[in-house]
Amino acid sequence: MRASEDSSCCKAAVSLLAGDYGRGVALLAVYAVITVVRQIVEPRIVGKMIGLSPILSLASMFVGLTLMGVAGLFVFPLAAMLFTAHRREKSTPGAEPGGAE
Repeated sequence: MRASEDSSCCKAAVSLLAGDYGRGVALLAVYAVITVVRQIVEPRIVGKMIGLSPILSLASMFVGLTLMGVAGLFVFPLAAMLFTAHRREKSTPGAEPGGAE
């Protein structure tokens, strides 16, 4: 969670506890929509930026985090990106090794 998400959730809780149910529910709804959109859209954007499918980028981040901690969160997607780029270059018809033509 980011700081802005924490504060909106806290503001919703405070509003609900203070008896301002309309505002509290509205803030919780906005929080839920933002969280769901980020979970769906962010992997696609990251995947397109680094050339990986969203599922591969999520899987590489999960495996990296599980095996290496925070460092793996960056190392595994980078390795997946390099591997994918190498496979694309290798499968391109007419491409010579080393990029020389």
